[in-house]
Amino acid sequence: MALSGAERARRYRERRKSGEKPARYRRPADRRSRPQRWHDAVKELLALQAEYQQWLDNLPESLQDSATAQALSQICDLDLSELENVELPRGFGRD
Repeated sequence: MALSGAERARRYRERRKSGEKPARYRRPADRRSRPQRWHDAVKELLALQAEYQQWLDNLPESLQDSATAQALSQICDLDLSELENVELPRGFGRD
């Protein structure tokens, strides 16, 4: 059951009075390098493209001419292999 505003305020005041510290949640910092993030993103795109290809292959006959099928075939026709072969800059004069 949801609390009313007055109940939430009472609980807040009780927590403040008892000295309880508020819980703060932070997302962990991403420690990967830019090239590693690039390679991970390309890998994810290739995996998604494979899933879309499987979806397109398993579409029922009645949906072969639908907007969904057209969108799926556009995604599957993209050549993502060029992204794998990109030579990324190393930076700071290390090129």
